[in-house]
Amino acid sequence: MPMSWRKNGPLVGVVARFSRDRRGSIMPIVGISITVAVAAAGIGVDLTMARAHQRTLQMTADAAALAAATRLPATTAVREAAIAYAAINMPVEKYGGVVAPEDVVIGSWDPKTRVFHNTPGNGVTSVKVTPAWRKKTGTRSRRFFPDCLQRTRSISAPPPSPGKAANRASSR
Repeated sequence: MPMSWRKNGPLVGVVARFSRDRRGSIMPIVGISITVAVAAAGIGVDLTMARAHQRTLQMTADAAALAAATRLPATTAVREAAIAYAAINMPVEKYGGVVAPEDVVIGSWDPKTRVFHNTPGNGVTSVKVTPAWRKKTGTRSRRFFPDCLQRTRSISAPPPSPGKAANRASSR
């Protein structure tokens, strides 16, 4: 094959014109930027919704624990009251069962050490309720980004640390 064919052939001319053409060169950057922006927005929405759901669960836990504490020391009545008040705050039809009987722990509170004991040594004096959205029961928080990836996660509202709660109460 002659050397002049490689330098001046029709394919070389097309490649040379294509390499000098700048039209449309921003499109890959725009495509990547849009993908990153949508992912960031999805993660931001998911984090905001998870925090809102956790606040709702915390309010439900507070209401259920207060209602259950009024029924102490009757353990069956305590569990029933906690589940009933959780269902009032977060209806089962909409949210699923967020408080199961095993989420209601009856025990005693030691004011000196500020520790909850789930094995009451000196009588039943307190109740701890931990509501949660669970994968196993199908009650879960709706999210945008993980739904695209078909991933799920449970969200719960653990009781606050007694020391922090006492510090907040004493600083008011």
